[in-house]
Amino acid sequence: MLILHAKASQQAQALSAELLKENDFLVLAGPVGAFDATALHPGPGRVGGTVLRFTHLTPRPSAFQVLADCACLCQRLLAEHLCALRYRQPQDEQTAFSGDAPVAWSAQADGTVTAFRLAPIIASSPLLMSLSRDLCGRSMSDDRRFAFLAAAFAGA
Repeated sequence: MLILHAKASQQAQALSAELLKENDFLVLAGPVGAFDATALHPGPGRVGGTVLRFTHLTPRPSAFQVLADCACLCQRLLAEHLCALRYRQPQDEQTAFSGDAPVAWSAQADGTVTAFRLAPIIASSPLLMSLSRDLCGRSMSDDRRFAFLAAAFAGA
């Protein structure tokens, strides 16, 4: 599952249909209208399919906040399909993570996470929803939140 996150005032223009071939599910997360210019977004009222759209009425500036939303809203889907969970912003290229760490992420110097990957065992864990929600409520950088998440699942 790939999460594409458009932040406030970002418009996703050119998203390749190849994304649907490369991923079992595609989550489009962002403000109203962020994915309207793409051919990937499902029409209003459409239920089911491989493209899920999360419209945020209040901005979700961080990758970890989007992870917490996805863990809550897609918990059953992630458990049933046992797939990895990846995140990036629409204008960014897919980040290649080295190693087999169950939780991997890339961050800027200020602690802003720009991409992450969770192994299937982590993404499908029933603990992910409560742990991500708890970490979202704490005042810390996303980089530090992902470090805590990685430590919590270090034995997985």
